[in-house]
Formats: sequence, C-alpha cells, structure tokens
Amino acid sequence: MSDSGTVQAIPATVPFRVLMVCTSNISRSPAAAYLLRAHLEARGAGQWFAVTSAGTRADPGEAIDGDTARALAGEGVDAADHRAHPLTERRVAQADLILTAARRHREAVARLRPDAVPRTFTVREFDRLATAAMEARPHGPQALVDVAAALRRSLPPRTPADDDVEDPVGARFPAHEAAVQLINEATYAVAAALARDLDIDLWAGSPLVGRAGRS
Repeated sequence: MSDSGTVQAIPATVPFRVLMVCTSNISRSPAAAYLLRAHLEARGAGQWFAVTSAGTRADPGEAIDGDTARALAGEGVDAADHRAHPLTERRVAQADLILTAARRHREAVARLRPDAVPRTFTVREFDRLATAAMEARPHGPQALVDVAAALRRSLPPRTPADDDVEDPVGARFPAHEAAVQLINEATYAVAAALARDLDIDLWAGSPLVGRAGRS
C-alpha cells in the first residue's frame, strides 16, 4: 500500500511467468534465466516470478555448455543443474513475458503463437524499451510489458543487430564471457524494471494463479 493508502502493483498473475528462449537452450537462454532470477532475488522479488527457458532446437535433457557455465560462475551463478527443454506452443501460451536471445527466436515464437507478439522481445530490446517505459511509471510487471510493447515502433535500435546476443556455442571462452556480460547487463535492468514499485507484501497469500490454464 502506498503512503496515500492506495494499493499499487497487484500483478495480473502470480507468479508472473518469464520465458527465456534461444536455439539449443544450453547457453544464452539458461544464462538469461539464471541471471534474471539472481537479480530478482537480490531485490527481494524472486519468489513472485517464475523464470524458465527453452530452445527452438533443443535436445531435451542436454546440460549447459561448459564455457557458458564457467562464465556464469564468474558472476557467482551455478548453472550445473540446468537441462535443456524444447520450445513449445504451450510454454509460449503460459508465459506473461517472453525474452529471446536474438530476433530470429522472437520470430520463432511468433510463428508458434501470433498472439504472443505483444509480449515477446529480445532480452536486449526489452532492456531498452522497459527502461524507457519506466518514465510512464507503469504499476506492476504486466503494465510494464504493455507500455514497452506500445513503444516498440517509436524506439527502434540504432541497428537491428543491437537487439541480439550472438551465439557463443562452438567459439572460444571469451565469446561466452562476452555473451554472459551482455545478458547480465540486460537482465539486471530488466529485473529493476519488473520489480520497481511492487508492494511485495500484497502478493503474499494471493489466490491468483499464473497462465497454467491456458491452452
């Protein structure tokens, strides 16, 4: 509750579901999921968000790339328990926000569920748009996503590739470090935007559920 006594930032769904997407689900998208969880937890909001990941061409059960795991360890994140999951229409339908590694993954999501386009961004794109959206002071994560979607056409990147994180799989370790650094910077900003103005106490005991019932 705010100082004026008005309730703020009650989420449309609890938990608010964030899905990270890349190709094989062994590098960029798990890195993004682990880092976003860590940043949300650092803000005291971790338990109110469900952050998962999937790949457009994932081999189910595959472990995280060793060099990506090493780069994440350098950020204090242990991703040893990660196992790959394929991207499915159901996973897309259940997500409140979908963040992809690159534009081609955003397009893959749109092919699965055209209705998911307004809530699908690359992670670097959402970093940029969510930061701008905060000027409108949206109350809660769903409002943030709505404002960011409305800003998409008016705030394009300087070059389209600026919204991508290049795939480091198969490259040397410095490429993994660089990808993790970009993802870490983006997810730090995303966590700050998603958790801003939340009255966390008001979420406790909420009877609201997520999108599990969607078809």
